[in-house]
Amino acid sequence: MRGVRLLVAAGVIAELGDLTLFNHPRKLMSYLGLVQSEHSSGGKRHLGAITKCGNGRARRLIVEGAHSYRYQANISTELQKRQEGLPKKIIDIAWKVQLRLCKRYKKSHC
Repeated sequence: MRGVRLLVAAGVIAELGDLTLFNHPRKLMSYLGLVQSEHSSGGKRHLGAITKCGNGRARRLIVEGAHSYRYQANISTELQKRQEGLPKKIIDIAWKVQLRLCKRYKKSHC
């Protein structure tokens, strides 16, 4: 994935260990504090900023990696080299993710 290279990947694994402990991405994001805080009472629901609970080092690495999605979706020559030998299905999934995340960033910041 774009924005995740050796240092980000190694840092996240060093901080979190076995990622299979999180059986759903939402559980991982919750553990890292990357979910919105919520203040609800009666019929009112107020969503706030991210909670920032959990592992701050891993959260910082993931957020910094995510900043690469503020640029237009593309596959650099470095990313092409990393994708050599991977099954086409995985490459297609990674491309869909890149398009979705770039679109999501643009939607929330423009």
